[in-house]
Amino acid sequence: MTSLLQMGIFGDSSSPFDECIEKVTAEHLITENWAMILDVCDKVNADPRGPKNALLSIRKRLNHRDPHVVLLALSVLDSCWGNCGPAFRKEVSSASFINELQSKAVHSTRLISEKTRMMILKWVENECKSDPSLSLVSTLYKNLLADGYSFTSNETKKSDNKDIQAEEEEALVKAIALSLQEAEAPKTSRLYQLLDSNNSLPINGITNNNPNWWCGRIGVQQGLFPSSFVTSDLSEVKKEPVVTTATPPSPVPVIDESVLLRCIQMLEDCDPTGETPDPPELAAIEQASRSQGPLINARLAAIDTQINALSEVDMAIRDVLALYDQAVQQAHYQVGGQLVNPLCSVCCCKVIFD
Repeated sequence: MTSLLQMGIFGDSSSPFDECIEKVTAEHLITENWAMILDVCDKVNADPRGPKNALLSIRKRLNHRDPHVVLLALSVLDSCWGNCGPAFRKEVSSASFINELQSKAVHSTRLISEKTRMMILKWVENECKSDPSLSLVSTLYKNLLADGYSFTSNETKKSDNKDIQAEEEEALVKAIALSLQEAEAPKTSRLYQLLDSNNSLPINGITNNNPNWWCGRIGVQQGLFPSSFVTSDLSEVKKEPVVTTATPPSPVPVIDESVLLRCIQMLEDCDPTGETPDPPELAAIEQASRSQGPLINARLAAIDTQINALSEVDMAIRDVLALYDQAVQQAHYQVGGQLVNPLCSVCCCKVIFD
């Protein structure tokens, strides 16, 4: 049992960087300790075999069950990529490690996959452009892009939403100020005599310095009006009754799978040569399918929000389990100062130490 625990995931391979990498990616760390990470980079640069051995230690931490440890290991990997020179980058872009990088880019934990993809994007836009030996990283980026994976993080989306909200608030303030200006301005009436002499539209008079012209505003538009078209007596304006034709209410769009399947089937049955005319109801079916687009996007956004929330809950549960395991082990070691065999948190069997 002891030998199996010592072998671990990567067999009996060990690295002189195991201890320092485990220290900078410890479970109890809340955020990155950049001083310790830069010390690791200095040690890698001082050792001729440092890039290979350090990457082996980082790879072990990338496969840890705690997502926080994986995120810290990704930060160490990114720092070594930028500070340990071409030798370390070639090790990352090797065939033996590129699959590990790909698995983290499509990881089920959103924070891990997003951080990995953002790292790959940064590498491709900088070092990979000038170094052909890093082609495997560039190829991985293209493959992920072709598979539909996004290279933007939620932090960027949140900042964009804040900018949009600020613009909307600024536009609202301008609209309120404009409405206050219109309320204070004297109202007159402009008469359209080109089409119908009885038709009139109220405007806001700004100035009448010239006896032949008025300067006024209608909504947000401002211009000059002949004084013969303007009167200050609003009682003269006669409103013509507006005749409106009743239009049938448009159907409320709903997500209907049968409509989508029918549209796909009709499109597949269409003649691409144009010799056979399209079915007359195809246009209506296409319009009904397109109207479901916003509803489907909203449903997918809601599902994505639920997945992100569940992912955060999963990480919180993993943190609690890690703390529980640590507390159980400490409790067994504190009984009478004697070493007691702790229980495995997975199968509840005793772990025997030599």
